[in-house]
Amino acid sequence: LAWYEQEMGDTWEELYRRLGGLDESSHAALSPLYNLFEQPERYDELFRHLQTVLDDEARQRNMIEQGRAMLLNEGYDVGTVEDMPLLSALNHVEKWQEFHHTKEDVRLAVRQLIRPFDGSLATEFEMRCDGVHAIDKKEELNAIRDEVNTLAQTLEQRRKEFSGQLDRWRREGIVFPHEGELHPSELMEWEANHDQVAASVAVHLDLVERWSRFETMWPSRVQASRAFLGHLEQTEALRDAVDELDLLWKELELDGLALVETYE
Repeated sequence: LAWYEQEMGDTWEELYRRLGGLDESSHAALSPLYNLFEQPERYDELFRHLQTVLDDEARQRNMIEQGRAMLLNEGYDVGTVEDMPLLSALNHVEKWQEFHHTKEDVRLAVRQLIRPFDGSLATEFEMRCDGVHAIDKKEELNAIRDEVNTLAQTLEQRRKEFSGQLDRWRREGIVFPHEGELHPSELMEWEANHDQVAASVAVHLDLVERWSRFETMWPSRVQASRAFLGHLEQTEALRDAVDELDLLWKELELDGLALVETYE
């Protein structure tokens, strides 16, 4: 061998040792160096190119180790990758990173889609998500994500339905503390109180209808109670006012009948 003929056997053995330590994925990067193996006098150039390949390997190993350290910090049992071939180690860490990103996507969906409606329900979903640690349980994460999306669609549909009901009541004259659509955080309370509110609205609108008849027949007498219209918290005051108008009207009718009888 030319290296030994030129008394560079030690240099060749060092080169051979370094070549033997390369990862399989780096072998393709050595093809430009093949011609230099027969030219011992160009050993500096050969070692320089080889060092570039070794540095690239080290950079990739460092990148893989940083990814692994991040995953360990997140609480995942990633295992060791030092003895794996470079591509196998990279694939191993990438699978765990994909698992982590899926988990973060589910958590983000819970925060954005469920928490605005119900904080305790969102916390329950987050705990279920946090309980999935094994990479072979990714389907459980997907199932949770599907459940979150389905529930979010249902909650949003219910919110729109209640918002529509509020708009219909507003058009009938009912005044609510807020304008526009129902906020997600208000949905659960509105659902719990819907029947009671609906009943209160029905009673109030019935009183408004009675009041409106007096407005037509006796406008001077209804001005004092006009401010009660549409305000559910003033329903009892409106009832008293309408009952009083009713009573006064009946008294007038009786007085009228008595007057008529005096002329008969």
